[in-house]
Amino acid sequence: MEKVKYRCRSVHPLTCNAMIFTGLIVDAPLDEIVLRQTAAQLVKAWPALGGQLYRSCRPYALSTGSTVDFTSRTLPKGAASWKHGVLQSRECNQPTIIEALDPEELDVAFIFNVPARPANVFLVRVTFLQNATLLCFGISHHLADGTAAYDVIRAYCDLLAGQPITSPLLPPDACGHRMSDRVIFNDPQESLVRSITYAEHLANFTIGFWPTLLLIARVVWCLLLRKLRLQETLEERYIYLPNDWVGAVHKRALDAFAAMPVGAQPTRNNVINAWFLKNGLLYSSAQSS
Repeated sequence: MEKVKYRCRSVHPLTCNAMIFTGLIVDAPLDEIVLRQTAAQLVKAWPALGGQLYRSCRPYALSTGSTVDFTSRTLPKGAASWKHGVLQSRECNQPTIIEALDPEELDVAFIFNVPARPANVFLVRVTFLQNATLLCFGISHHLADGTAAYDVIRAYCDLLAGQPITSPLLPPDACGHRMSDRVIFNDPQESLVRSITYAEHLANFTIGFWPTLLLIARVVWCLLLRKLRLQETLEERYIYLPNDWVGAVHKRALDAFAAMPVGAQPTRNNVINAWFLKNGLLYSSAQSS
């Protein structure tokens, strides 16, 4: 497939070199051939995922293409031992807080054979365990944000399920048109406002001596407030919801809705979201006391 080079001028300069990685745990061994073919189907349907990131110009340029960056590995361990070693979880039948989750160990479990500065904008890494599969999707932050990354994963899962996917749309400035050109002015005088260039846009995010010093002062001030107990100390909490527990709650919800004159049926995701909205913070506080 011929590469089409394009450039998005309305991107945040500080996210140019970042990548978004998302990991999925599937409690079943999957077929590597099917996973690889599905990745190829996704890139064929969305050529923007098969392109590369060019850092030799400002702003960075992107391209479309047909590159499928898919790599797999096999580890001689089961899902139970992996979860106990990395997630620090044990067999339980109710929501449980994972007390000691090491992000670095979690990254090592999902991310491998990834260069420090990936040229490809999209990659898939698969780890096969004895009775489980770890899927890792990486996408350049210069191309997509967190929400768009989930859209890519959803499209991949839809292809696995044999369902059709939509076609992505690149931003208007990728086709040579500025996004501001699409604005319809109510007052003709508004169109006389001078538009800024990319260099001026980049200057708004340039970190100099005084902004950096001010940032350090703010960080030190926040740390001092927390030491004096004048500001709440933030904590990370990871809550594990067992599959059987979610299934039981989902069944009770379906039974309750069956007796009501409503058309919509709650999904498992609805159950999980409702539980977090209702009990997440209270549950975390109760478990930590």
